[in-house]
Amino acid sequence: MLLSIAKLLWAFRFEAEIDAEGKKIIVNDDPVMGYHQGFLYCAKTYGCKPVVRSEEVRETVLREYNNAKREIFSQFSEG
Repeated sequence: MLLSIAKLLWAFRFEAEIDAEGKKIIVNDDPVMGYHQGFLYCAKTYGCKPVVRSEEVRETVLREYNNAKREIFSQFSEG
């Protein structure tokens, strides 16, 4: 999990989404009101826009994805 999070932080900046009026959508991080309660306790929908840090990073991410698709994901495809 740590490695996955580190890779996401390496590749992307996470910015707030912008609403129709041009204002940032604020995340409700209140431990009571910011979450759905029920069978699963999870955060309510919020606006988050991942932005690739650079074209070099974009190329690396796409190259790694294509390698994974060819070498790993293909093992699980039907047919």
